[in-house]
Amino acid sequence: MRTVALAGRPNVGKSALFNRLAGKRIAIVDSTYGMTRDRICATAEWGGRRFTVVDTGGIDFDSSDTLRGMARRQAQLAIEQADTVLFVADAIEGLVPLDREIAALLRAAGKRVIVAVNKADNEASAAAAGEFHRLGFPDVFPVSATHGRGMDALLDALVETLVEDEEEEVRETLRVAVLGRPNVGKSSWVNAVLREERMIVDGVPGTTRDAVDTRASWRGKVLTLIDTAGIRREGKLREAAEYYSLTRTRASLKRCDAALMLLDALEGVTVQDEKLARSILDEGRGCVLGVNKWDLVRGGDTRRYRETLWGRMRFFNHVPVVFLSAKLGRGIGRSLDALFLVREQTERRVGTPVLNRILHQAWERTPPASLKGKRCRLYYAAQTGVRPPAFSLFVNNRDLLADQYAQYLSSTLRRAFGFEGAPLRLKFKNRR
Repeated sequence: MRTVALAGRPNVGKSALFNRLAGKRIAIVDSTYGMTRDRICATAEWGGRRFTVVDTGGIDFDSSDTLRGMARRQAQLAIEQADTVLFVADAIEGLVPLDREIAALLRAAGKRVIVAVNKADNEASAAAAGEFHRLGFPDVFPVSATHGRGMDALLDALVETLVEDEEEEVRETLRVAVLGRPNVGKSSWVNAVLREERMIVDGVPGTTRDAVDTRASWRGKVLTLIDTAGIRREGKLREAAEYYSLTRTRASLKRCDAALMLLDALEGVTVQDEKLARSILDEGRGCVLGVNKWDLVRGGDTRRYRETLWGRMRFFNHVPVVFLSAKLGRGIGRSLDALFLVREQTERRVGTPVLNRILHQAWERTPPASLKGKRCRLYYAAQTGVRPPAFSLFVNNRDLLADQYAQYLSSTLRRAFGFEGAPLRLKFKNRR
C-alpha cells in the first residue's frame, strides 16, 4: 500500500490536516499509532484508492532542542519511507526561511512533493498562497484543514501520484485495440504489422476464451495487439459483425492504452463510424485514425479528405490521421509511431503554475458570457489525472458556464500543450 507523509515546520496545521484526511471526508479503514508518539498512521481511501497517511512532528533545525531533534528524525524517517510527501505550509504567515530549508531537505530526498498551503480560509489568503511556487514544486494547493476548503483538488492530485506509481510498475507494453467496421481492413493491418522485418513476434494468452493477443516490438518498444486470435491466418478468418458490436468494442477499449480506428477510404465516414468514435471518447482512450485503402483513391487529396472527415466528426478533430494501405504495407510504420505518440500524450502532465497562467489568460482574453448579470470567475485549476488528462477548475458558480466555453478551454489547452489524440476531461467545481 502506498504511503503519504505530512511534513512541515511546527504549527502550520499538519495535525489538523491529518485529522481532516482521517475523518469523514475520507473513508477510514483502520487507524493505528506508530512506533512513537510523534508518528501517527491512518489507512484511508479516496476515489477508490487506499493509502496510508503518516502525521509527523514539526521539522525544526534547532540542534539545541532535544525534543525537536527527535521530532525531526522521525519526520525524516517518514519522508524516506513515503511514496509522496505532502509539504504543509502556512498561508497566513507566508513563505519563511524554514520553509525553504525544509524544501531543500525534500528535494534531496528525491520524493514526489505536493505543497498544501494550509489556513487559506478566504480568497485573500488563498491568493497569497501563490508565493509558495517559489519553492520550485509544480503542485501547490491552497487549503483550509479547518473548513475543508480546497481539499477535493488536493486529494485528487494526491491519489493520482499514487495511481501513476502503481501503473508504472505493471505496465510494460503499449496495448492497442484495432477497431473498425467489418471489412475495413483490421486483419490486413495486423498482418502488415507482423510482416514488418523489424518486428519480433510471439503469441501470449489473452483475457477472453477465444482470443490470443499478439505481442510484437517496434523501434525497440513492445506493443500488444488486443483480441487478434487467428488474425495471421489470412483467408481463414472472416471479420464477424459481432466483433464490431458495442460489447466487444467496449471490452477492447477497457483493456487498451490507445485505439487504432480504421476507416475505409472509399466509403468515407458512416453513422457506424461516428458511434465508434464516440465510444472511444466515452472510454477516455487516446486514438489514431487510419484511413485504409488509400491506394485505391485516384488522385487522393489528403487535405481535402481531412476537411471532409472533420466536417462529419468535428468532435474528433484532436485525433491524428494516417493514410495507409494495409494490403500494400504502406503507412504501417507511421501508424505505429502515431500510436506510441498518442500514448505519451494521454500521460502528459502540466505543472500547476503554467496551467493556471494559460487558463487565466484565456479567461481574460475571452471571458464567459454573463447570465442574468452574473459572470463566472475562475479561481484556480489543477491537473487531477492522466489517461485521459483530467483537470479540475474551481469557479464561483459552474452553472454560469455554457458547454461551448468548456470546448474553448479544451482548445486552449491543446494549443498550449499538445495532447494530440488524447481526450480531455474538464470538471468545473464550485469552490467552497
